[in-house]
Amino acid sequence: MPEMSERKFAERVEASRAAVQERRKAGLLPSARQDGKGRWLYPDACELEWHASMPLRQPPGDAESLEAWRVARARKETAQATLAELEVGRAKGELILASQVEARMVAVFSNCKTKLLALPSRARQQLPHLSAADVDVLDGIVRETLEALAGGAA
Repeated sequence: MPEMSERKFAERVEASRAAVQERRKAGLLPSARQDGKGRWLYPDACELEWHASMPLRQPPGDAESLEAWRVARARKETAQATLAELEVGRAKGELILASQVEARMVAVFSNCKTKLLALPSRARQQLPHLSAADVDVLDGIVRETLEALAGGAA
């Protein structure tokens, strides 16, 4: 998950830290969550919210400024549409936080590890003819496999 300091976020959106802090306190950056070290956890969502909350004034008169205004308006409308899609996805339950997925995966993998480590002793219980050496071989194979998986080996 990308993380970013508030100062870096302000640079990213070409604004002052004070402006970023003002918008956050005003509730215009609801995705602005920080970890224990003060880093922003969801800078991409915050950037969308930043652009969606930017006020757009009346279009200027000269052609060059008018084109810049149109580009800014298009960015704002795109950001608003993306935020709306994200909110609909959250409401429908199609989108969940990465931390929830991570917690679930940790639980699943821990359960798999526990069950695999119990395999040699369960084999010994169900196959009483296995010798202690056979059980040790099975235990070694299971542990070797788990270590390979943990290390990213194929």
